[in-house]
Amino acid sequence: MKTYTESFGGTKLITGFPPGFSPSEHPRFEQFSKDRDLSACKLKELTPIELGIECDLQRRTFETLPNKAATSKLHMTFEAVDTEELKGLGITVDGT
Repeated sequence: MKTYTESFGGTKLITGFPPGFSPSEHPRFEQFSKDRDLSACKLKELTPIELGIECDLQRRTFETLPNKAATSKLHMTFEAVDTEELKGLGITVDGT
C-alpha cells in the first residue's frame, strides 16, 4: 500500500528494495481481481494528518484485572467434539 506522495526513500527498517524488485508508476492490480480476498482491498493515499498518527503493531503481553468481580456464572456445553463422552458435557464456572 502506498502511504507516501514522493518517491519511496526507505524507512528505519526498510532501506530499499530487494534485488530484482523496483517500484512501478502504474502497478497492475488487475492481476488480483480473481482473488477473493485481494480483490476486496481498497487502496487509499493517506493524508499528512493520517501519516502523523503513531501506530505500534508490536505484540506485547500485559496483565489485565477487572474493576470488579463478576457476579454471574459462565456455563459451557461441548457440542462439536471428537469423542461421544464429551458431547453434551457442561461446565459451569463461577465468575469470582
